[in-house]
Amino acid sequence: MKTTIGIKIGFAFFVLLILFGVVGTNIYYNVNDGISALDQIKEEAQKQSKIGNLRFNSSQLLMASNDYIITNKEHYKNEYKKINILLEQYYHDFINSNLTDKEKQITYDIKTDIDSIRSYSERIFLIANPRQSSQAAELMEKMDYTFGASVNARTTEIFDGVAQRIQENRKHANVIQAKITTIVYRAIIIAFIFSLIIIYLSIYKITKPIKEITMVDDSIAKGDYSQRLTIKTNDEINSFSNFIFFRS
Repeated sequence: MKTTIGIKIGFAFFVLLILFGVVGTNIYYNVNDGISALDQIKEEAQKQSKIGNLRFNSSQLLMASNDYIITNKEHYKNEYKKINILLEQYYHDFINSNLTDKEKQITYDIKTDIDSIRSYSERIFLIANPRQSSQAAELMEKMDYTFGASVNARTTEIFDGVAQRIQENRKHANVIQAKITTIVYRAIIIAFIFSLIIIYLSIYKITKPIKEITMVDDSIAKGDYSQRLTIKTNDEINSFSNFIFFRS
């Protein structure tokens, strides 16, 4: 069975296709890895925003109770109730996020601190004249420096952990980006070099025997029948050389 010239050339392009397939597959998996890292950054950034809301509203809840003690105005009781509703929403929003086991445990501890703040605030609101009450002052001090400080410390721990993971994912995404860039550049260089080699070999394998046939044919045309043609290929060129040989 003869191997046609088209098959030879097609084989060269097939090799190039395999090369691009391997490179494309590598790029595909790296891109997916990069997208995953970016998704992680987005998710962690949302978590960071949620823990920030939880911390801010916990502080606002404390401030409402403290302002009530200082001013003895009912307005701050109403503010307390509004903030308390928002705080509960922010807590459930955060606890339902994709948290690590450690973050979940810390969040449960934050809930315990918040409940203690609520309990102390309710006791303060029951005092008739909190501004003049030493008991209210003691409750406020306990609430601020124990439970309020604990909420700040625990939310900071979660916030810092999230910030560290965001930084790690950003580094990972940058590494992937650099890797993809390197793969593309290398693929271009390799493909270029490989294409030149294929083109050279294809031209050499095709043109050389054709030149030999042409030389023999010219000799025969001039009456020199001593020339003999030896073509080792098994394709159309070989068939053509046999025609020249038998014609002679």
